[in-house]
Amino acid sequence: MIQEEKLKKACDDFSKLNDEQQDYVLGIMQALVFAKTSGSQNDSENQPKDGK
Repeated sequence: MIQEEKLKKACDDFSKLNDEQQDYVLGIMQALVFAKTSGSQNDSENQPKDGK
């Protein structure tokens, strides 16, 4: 399944959820994005400045 098909299926399935379930899923997604961006920032901060 290509990326666009996966996204369409996820959006279609998401719209079938009630408001409380949608809020829950959105909260999980926000936490995952936060963890990813925080992890990326920590990785770059932990890199040696001289490139070694």
